[in-house]
Amino acid sequence: MDARKKKTVFAIVEREGRCWWRPLGVGHVNADGTIDVRLDAFPQGGALQLRDVRPRGFAGEVVT
Repeated sequence: MDARKKKTVFAIVEREGRCWWRPLGVGHVNADGTIDVRLDAFPQGGALQLRDVRPRGFAGEVVT
Protein backbone atom coordinates (compact mmCIF):
# COMPACT_ATOMS: atom_id res chain seq x y z
CA MET A 1 0.00 0.00 0.00
CA ASP A 2 1.20 3.50 -0.84
CA ALA A 3 2.51 5.23 2.31
CA ARG A 4 0.62 8.41 1.34
CA LYS A 5 -2.61 6.48 1.81
CA LYS A 6 -1.85 5.74 5.47
CA LYS A 7 -2.61 8.37 8.09
CA THR A 8 -2.09 8.67 11.82
CA VAL A 9 -5.02 10.14 13.76
CA PHE A 10 -4.04 12.49 16.57
CA ALA A 11 -6.16 14.06 19.32
CA ILE A 12 -5.09 17.64 19.93
CA VAL A 13 -5.23 18.46 23.63
CA GLU A 14 -4.54 21.99 24.87
CA ARG A 15 -3.05 22.24 28.32
CA GLU A 16 -1.27 25.15 30.02
CA GLY A 17 -1.14 27.13 26.79
CA ARG A 18 0.47 24.32 24.77
CA CYS A 19 -1.00 21.80 22.36
CA TRP A 20 -0.16 18.12 22.72
CA TRP A 21 -0.80 15.72 19.87
CA ARG A 22 -1.62 12.23 21.08
CA PRO A 23 -1.85 9.32 18.62
CA LEU A 24 -5.36 7.84 18.72
CA GLY A 25 -5.67 5.58 15.69
CA VAL A 26 -5.16 5.20 11.97
CA GLY A 27 -6.78 6.34 8.75
CA HIS A 28 -6.67 4.86 5.25
CA VAL A 29 -7.37 6.81 2.06
CA ASN A 30 -9.69 4.91 -0.27
CA ALA A 31 -9.54 4.89 -4.07
CA ASP A 32 -12.34 7.48 -4.23
CA GLY A 33 -10.51 9.88 -1.87
CA THR A 34 -12.64 9.19 1.19
CA ILE A 35 -10.90 8.23 4.45
CA ASP A 36 -11.73 5.34 6.80
CA VAL A 37 -10.75 6.07 10.41
CA ARG A 38 -10.25 3.52 13.17
CA LEU A 39 -9.75 4.88 16.68
CA ASP A 40 -8.13 2.99 19.57
CA ALA A 41 -9.56 5.49 22.06
CA PHE A 42 -12.29 8.12 22.10
CA PRO A 43 -11.19 11.79 22.16
CA GLN A 44 -12.48 13.94 25.01
CA GLY A 45 -13.71 17.15 23.47
CA GLY A 46 -10.56 17.82 21.48
CA ALA A 47 -9.93 18.23 17.79
CA LEU A 48 -8.68 15.42 15.59
CA GLN A 49 -5.87 15.76 13.03
CA LEU A 50 -4.96 13.26 10.31
CA ARG A 51 -1.32 13.29 9.21
CA ASP A 52 0.78 11.13 6.92
CA VAL A 53 2.39 8.25 8.80
CA ARG A 54 5.82 9.13 10.21
CA PRO A 55 8.84 6.92 9.49
CA ARG A 56 9.51 4.00 11.81
CA GLY A 57 11.42 4.86 14.93
CA PHE A 58 9.38 8.00 15.72
CA ALA A 59 8.13 7.78 19.28
CA GLY A 60 6.28 10.09 21.58
CA GLU A 61 3.85 12.93 21.28
CA VAL A 62 4.10 15.93 19.01
CA VAL A 63 4.25 19.19 20.94
CA THR A 64 3.46 22.51 19.29
